[in-house]
Amino acid sequence: MTDIRLTQYARGGGCSCKIPPGELETVLTALNAGLTQERDATPAHP
Repeated sequence: MTDIRLTQYARGGGCSCKIPPGELETVLTALNAGLTQERDATPAHP
């Protein structure tokens, strides 16, 4: 079996290089829209 190296499909070396900026913005916007977090004055860890 031949090893498949995902890095051979990337033009750059970092993770952000694998996704075009416009697509990354769309994905992050969708992720942020699905997140809801209520914050209060009480710290999570004492």
